[in-house]
Parts: sequence; C-alpha cells; structure tokens
Amino acid sequence: MNKFGFTLLILFATSLFAQNVNLNDSKMNYGEPIQFLNTRSLGMGGTGIADGTNVSDFLLNPALGVLNQTELSVSAKGHFNKYQEDRSFPYYDSFGGFVDYGSYVFNENWYNNFSGTVNYVLPSDLIPDFPKISVALAINPFLDFNYDYVEEVRTTSFSDAILAYNKIQSDGTLQEISFNAAAKVLDELALGMRIGMITGEIEQSSKINPIDNGLENIRLNETNKINLESNPIKLNFGLYYQANEFLSLGSRISLPYTLKFQHDGLMETVDTSATYLEIQNIDYPLSLGFGLNYRFTNVLLARLNFDFEYTFWSDITDNLNPDLRFEDTYRIMVGIEHIFMDKVPFRLGFNYEPLRENNSITKTVLTAGTGIVFDNFTLELSGGISSLTYNQFDMYDNAIYGLASRGENALDRVETDSFFGSIELNYFIDF
Repeated sequence: MNKFGFTLLILFATSLFAQNVNLNDSKMNYGEPIQFLNTRSLGMGGTGIADGTNVSDFLLNPALGVLNQTELSVSAKGHFNKYQEDRSFPYYDSFGGFVDYGSYVFNENWYNNFSGTVNYVLPSDLIPDFPKISVALAINPFLDFNYDYVEEVRTTSFSDAILAYNKIQSDGTLQEISFNAAAKVLDELALGMRIGMITGEIEQSSKINPIDNGLENIRLNETNKINLESNPIKLNFGLYYQANEFLSLGSRISLPYTLKFQHDGLMETVDTSATYLEIQNIDYPLSLGFGLNYRFTNVLLARLNFDFEYTFWSDITDNLNPDLRFEDTYRIMVGIEHIFMDKVPFRLGFNYEPLRENNSITKTVLTAGTGIVFDNFTLELSGGISSLTYNQFDMYDNAIYGLASRGENALDRVETDSFFGSIELNYFIDF
C-alpha cells in the first residue's frame, strides 16, 4: 500500500473548489488561529482593538497595555471548545435519482487551553518624557492543530457488521510567549510593540484498524511527531488614539513569520515498517486590524466596538505543498456592552469571516458574556456558538474494504457545530 496518512492530508488540502473544502486537513497541516484572546473579547464577538478595558487587551493591540488604571494587573484564563462533526453521504434510488443524505460519522470532542498575563505600569517619574509606560508578559495559545476523527466501516449487507475502524488524531496547540511594551507618546496617543516567541509540539496519527480477518492486509498505523526546529519570533505593532471622551480608534499589524517543522514519521503495515524525516517550512502572512470604540453618554452606560481584520492568506507558502492555494480573508466583528447599576456587565457579539480555504463559504459566530466586579478583581464569563456546513470528498475510499466505491466525485456533507467558552480572573494591585 502506498503511503497513506499525512501525505494524503497534504494532497487533499489542495483540492479546493466550489463548496468543497477540507477544513480538517487544513487545520492539521497549518493550524487554526486562536481568535478570542481574552474572555471579555469573546463576549463581544472578538472585538477590542480600540477598547483597552481588560487586563489582557494588549494581546489584541499592543498599544492597549498602557491604558490599565492600576500599577500591576494579572490575569489567568481558561478556554474550552466543544466541536461536533456530523458526516453524511448522498444515496440514490435505482434510477440514479438523489434521495437523501445518510449520516455515517458523528464525532464530539472537547479541547481546552490556558493563558496568563502580567502587566506593570511604570512610575510616572521614571521616564519623564513619556506620560505613561507599561511592560507586560504573556503566554497564550496561538495556533490550534487539534482534531479527532473516528469512523466505523460497516458492510452494506443486512448484518451491518463492522469491518474496520478509521482513526485520525492530531494533538497540539502552539503557544506564544511574549513581551509587550506600550507608551503614551501624547495624552491621547499610545504606541505599542509585542515580541512573541512561538513554542510547542504536535503529535499526529492515522490508523486503519480492520476487525474482519479477511482485511488484515490493509492494516495501517502511521504516527508523526512534529517539532519546531527553532523558536520563531513574531512581531506585532499597535496604535491607540482617543479622539474625545466618547470615541477612540485603534490599529494593529501582525508581521509575516515562518514556522520550520521537523516531521519524524513512522509508517507500519502488516509486513513492513518504515521511518521518514521531512522538513517543512511554512510562511504565514501579514495581518492588519482596525478598531473603533464608542462610549455612550452617562444616561446609557454602554460601549460599542467595531473591528475589521484583513489577512493576506494568499501569501502563505509551504515547501511540502507547492500547490497550496488559500484566499485572502477579512473578519468583521461587532460587540456591545452595557453596565448595570451594580457594575455587572452584559455583552453581545457577532463575528463574520469568509474561510481562507474557500472564501465563498463564510463562518459566523454569535457570542455573549458577563462578569462580576469585586474590590480588586473581576471574574469574566463568556461563550459563543458557530455552525458550518460544507462538502468534502470521502476521506477513505470504500474500495479499500472491498465495498462498492461511491465514485471519484462523490461528496460528503459535513455539518459542524462549535461551542466556545471562557472564564478569566483579573487581579489589580496599587502599591
């Protein structure tokens, strides 16, 4: 049998047209950027480039670190995501007419990660030329490669016996360890820079595990350990401008960076075992973000955020997949927050984005959040939901198991549902 697992995933990622995408393969090969970097931002649709209310908002815009009202602030966040995937295939009557879709795979998995930040505002007399300066340290998830897939292969006869299990697993989230510096160069203008070091590793496996003894010859077990050859540096710059007491503007730029991976693979079949070593260089693109924050009058203690982000995904390159074609994308994010009399916030958000794999398909996320305010700390809670439907080729050809093939052009319907949740504790200290 030819090499099947991750080589297959890379080849599949190039087959993008119409409403056909291979999002699982794309995520396992290139990661899915973490969009909601703090809990308050999640509750407001991912917005916050021009806000600066939360301790860890400098992750959204490096210039916002200087807006903290206390000398020292610390945050710790837990984030979880439930991902459901339902795959169904089209079936036809005896005359070749389409009848309906029949579900054959349903997977539900939970994923989680953690992050933490520390932000310190320097004494005002330390550097007299600047009204205010802050420095911060952070560790946060950066690219998510997690994906799990289990498929039961059954006979088409009345017995419906299990022939084999197909399993794909990808475990790993790259982390960014960063240093942030921000300064008010004027009373209404702040600039910032964040230098991040990328770290982490990924483990992947692809298996065909036959149950029927007559299919023992198709047994396959491929594992792949993916390590960064070095810890690349990622640079972010930000600007914040407060036009007046009601309106502020912000912008950020995330520069291109390169991840160099070493793949240590092992492929085992019934009668063979082989190792392979590959070096993968992926050049990730430039990203630009712009934000607006409007604060209403005291009659209605509320604020409105509007953010726009553009990522030049068409510039991504991969030496192992020279035919890779992504498309530039934009994100539109809207969030609103109202503060009740007892300082309890209520937040709603909306996030809209075409897919980089095929920008004719769009993803929408609806979010909500709240929090509790105490004397020197706050507890933030947020959640979001998203659904997506797309088409994808059958991941495993039925002919492998001696079943009738569904044809080269047979497309599965894939329906996914995601639930995001986040909890964050912020602590403030004045010396």
